[in-house]
Amino acid sequence: MSQKWNRLKIFSEWWRGPMSPVAETWQVPFTESAVKDLFQIKLGIRAAKITKIFNGYVYITANYWSIFFPLGLIKTIFGICKGIKTAKSEWSQKALEHAKDVAESKKADLKNLSLHELFELCNTVFQKEAEYVALNLYVGIYCFGFEYALRWLLPIFVKKCRGVDYKDLLTGFYNKSIEANVELWKSIDINAWLATYGHQVQDLDVYLPTLQDAPEAAVSLKHQLQQNSENPEEKFAATAQRRQETEEQVLANIRKWIPFGRKIFFKLLRVLQSYVSIREDRPFYYQGQAVARKILLEFGTRLVRDEKLDSAADIFFLTREEISDLADQKELFSKSIVFERKSLRQSQKDQIPPANIKEPFLGEFPSKNFSVNEKTEISGIGASKGKRVGRARIIISQADFYKFQSGEILVVESTNPSFAPLLALASGVVTDKGGALCHAAIVSRELGIPAVVGTESATVIFKDGDYVMIDGDAGVAKKVDQNFALAKI
Repeated sequence: MSQKWNRLKIFSEWWRGPMSPVAETWQVPFTESAVKDLFQIKLGIRAAKITKIFNGYVYITANYWSIFFPLGLIKTIFGICKGIKTAKSEWSQKALEHAKDVAESKKADLKNLSLHELFELCNTVFQKEAEYVALNLYVGIYCFGFEYALRWLLPIFVKKCRGVDYKDLLTGFYNKSIEANVELWKSIDINAWLATYGHQVQDLDVYLPTLQDAPEAAVSLKHQLQQNSENPEEKFAATAQRRQETEEQVLANIRKWIPFGRKIFFKLLRVLQSYVSIREDRPFYYQGQAVARKILLEFGTRLVRDEKLDSAADIFFLTREEISDLADQKELFSKSIVFERKSLRQSQKDQIPPANIKEPFLGEFPSKNFSVNEKTEISGIGASKGKRVGRARIIISQADFYKFQSGEILVVESTNPSFAPLLALASGVVTDKGGALCHAAIVSRELGIPAVVGTESATVIFKDGDYVMIDGDAGVAKKVDQNFALAKI
């Protein structure tokens, strides 16, 4: 039977772009191994191979028959049910343990370590991070599964719920994204903020810099938040108040024929809500990648000194095996291969990975540079209600954060918690990828700004400075005339 592969929506937030060679040969294999081990223990899921990389992009097996056979499916369902009581506490404990492990790794005096010691330290950091990522995926089953459950339960328990949005019951809970924005808004010392929050990654690829690597972007965001944004705590309080009002409305309309309906629904709601903050807090503890990046840059700096590399960042275009060989004083590669791999990754960035692949696959992915410039309107999922008009700002990575101005429409491939300060400044957001439960959708609802997600081509159709009208009710974003826009802004 032909092997099939697909890109789940999670990849639009955490394995978005083509992987660098060091991520492809080090981070991805470690993560796959950790996921396989944990999911076999917790859910009885077994698979020989669950990921594969095509043209630099990560895919997951779609041959579910090889994972879920009848007895295995029963064990998986039993494991999920069993974990309802333990997943939250297990995650909380592991997150704190992982943070302590990372803190210990930070204490290492990198400049006084040998190349071999640097390699071994990086190996340990990646291994610990992979184990934490695996646990995040596991607890994510409950975070998102419970949200689907609430959407299903609401019309069963509640009469006259047509005007009630179940998502309003899942907003207004304090999390690390809100905390980061509050502390940035209050901050006097940007370095202190960066030390605590600047490690947040935009992708699970150690090649990509964080705000700790680009402090000028954090300074720009800080000034704009303090000058142009209301207190994030006040925004949060308003959202929490809206949730409480929705709860009162819902509980007042529980169907009377359901025995103990109000008590049962309230208890279920509190269980579901207990996972809301975890959903946003999980990525905050992806702290090992920033440490591994510093280790590898120290490794690269020494190779530059020895004229084996042209720049320290070239280390990210070597494989794990090549770095291991260099640590053991072996020279088995030419500097020209780094240039070739950089060029390859750049060409891969200009491609659109298809949602599904069936092997044997020998073709190329379609280019992003298709003829769509004549389009002025795109549709997606209306993930947060409201209408706004503003200038579009295309943000591809954290290196672009400094470009963003308060009140602009944020146009991105997708977002994750590292984008939280931008979302606090934006008047609306449009994404290429994602669904109703993606990060951009969740945070937009918290902030009360309109969002249209999953448009597939927003970052291609819209250009910096375009005037865009976003309709979160209809799930539409379109270019508008400047005069029309200025009259609306």
